[in-house]
Amino acid sequence: MSHDYAKNSPEAMAAIVSMAMIVDAEIDDREIEVLDRYSVYALLDIAPSTFAEVFEGYLEDLAGEGPAEEPVTTVDRERIDHLLAAVDDPEKRILLCSILFKIIVADNQVHETEAVLFNHILEHWNLRFEDLESDVATMD
Repeated sequence: MSHDYAKNSPEAMAAIVSMAMIVDAEIDDREIEVLDRYSVYALLDIAPSTFAEVFEGYLEDLAGEGPAEEPVTTVDRERIDHLLAAVDDPEKRILLCSILFKIIVADNQVHETEAVLFNHILEHWNLRFEDLESDVATMD
């Protein structure tokens, strides 16, 4: 199982961002550029080095979840819900979803796993895309 993070902590939010960056099983340079372009580190109140540690920890969690001979599953409802439970502040949820949207569309295509994850997060947190529109727009 994945790490446990303090409620609404920068690390908890960074883990969710990490999950979105790797859910399609690829790390695209354009997704990484989003972190700088939209000042994601500052928005999450986390140092880039700490974000990198959380990202690395998330990858380690993924790699350690099953038998070595089996492929890693990037979309696992239990893991996703565990991470989502660490953020219960409504404003932070909206901020995170806005960041995730920017990451998901960064490579100009939305992979099925990205869409499934994003829709699950919106549903899990009882949000609609309309709830994010002003945040997404102000990030540009």
